[in-house]
Amino acid sequence: MRKSKSINITDNKFFRLAKWSILGLAVFLFSTILVLNTFFFSQVVDWSLSRIYKKNKIKIEYTSASGNLFTGKINFDGLRITRSNNDYTNFDLKIKQAKLNVHYFSFINKPIRFKYVTVENVRGEMIRVKTKPWYLRKKNNFIIDSFSVRDAKLKLTSQYLKTEKKSIDIVIKRCETSPLRRKYVVLDLFFKSNLEGTINGQSVKISSKRDNGNRRTIWKIKNLDVSTLRVIVNRRLQWLKSGTLFVDVDNTWKRDTASAFDSRWRFRISNPVAEIPENTSKFKALLLKPVVKYLDSGKEEYDLSFTLKLEDEKFKGHASLDAANLWKSVFTGLTKKVAKSSITGMKEKYKDYKGKLKGLIN
Repeated sequence: MRKSKSINITDNKFFRLAKWSILGLAVFLFSTILVLNTFFFSQVVDWSLSRIYKKNKIKIEYTSASGNLFTGKINFDGLRITRSNNDYTNFDLKIKQAKLNVHYFSFINKPIRFKYVTVENVRGEMIRVKTKPWYLRKKNNFIIDSFSVRDAKLKLTSQYLKTEKKSIDIVIKRCETSPLRRKYVVLDLFFKSNLEGTINGQSVKISSKRDNGNRRTIWKIKNLDVSTLRVIVNRRLQWLKSGTLFVDVDNTWKRDTASAFDSRWRFRISNPVAEIPENTSKFKALLLKPVVKYLDSGKEEYDLSFTLKLEDEKFKGHASLDAANLWKSVFTGLTKKVAKSSITGMKEKYKDYKGKLKGLIN
């Protein structure tokens, strides 16, 4: 009986041709990147930045750039990022030094991913012309494994506000976030970061740490003037005209991967002045009446605490705390707490008056 002859794949012409084709393509790509990296690095960077301007109208200029296209590392000196004539947000930022490391293959298999992005010595201004409707927000996605900012001084102006004060000065001594995700940028920056800085000269600190798979984030804000806070959350705080706030927030995830977390808020309000705003609906005015009465009772300081249950999905796709409805939840909780304290106070006064009347009758 005739034995079948075994086929050696290495001797097969097709596989040999494929092997040499792949090797040739790899050599070609390597040579191309080598040439681009050696002789045309700046041109490649300029082309990439021109694509950003064409898509988002964000102009990026720099004094010098260096790096390695093989590893995806790019360093910028004298960076300037500007956008003007936008209907919603404009900015002019000058950055002394910026470093980034991008995963090139993520441009093919999105989201775009960066190993790290670090910026130092940032100066500039951001202007909010008006709030952007959720249905117009772009869904461009990115993930930065490690994001850090050092020595940033910014002026935030909200032109659409009807208040006298429209600008605040923000100083960031340091900010470290790992990771920073476009879909959860608010959650990562404010609830999963370490930040130290000031708002209009008053201390702001966010500390976040993991312990045995759990996560705990603490905010501490001292001596914050209400007029400053109104620039950020005007719509949610119209009933509080003046005063000084001390804010302590304690957020706890039982596990670091949990989708919901407990958020405990403590407000200490010194020398508050509250009133019901004009054009307030009758129903809302009815709710605010005990709040205003309680805060105008003559005490120098009020200590109010409450707990919120927050979910990660509330922050998905939003670029600000206001857009994520966090302030709505917080100040609704604060209003309820003040109203409850007001009712409790009225009950205590009623008991006191009842006791005095009984003594008088006796």
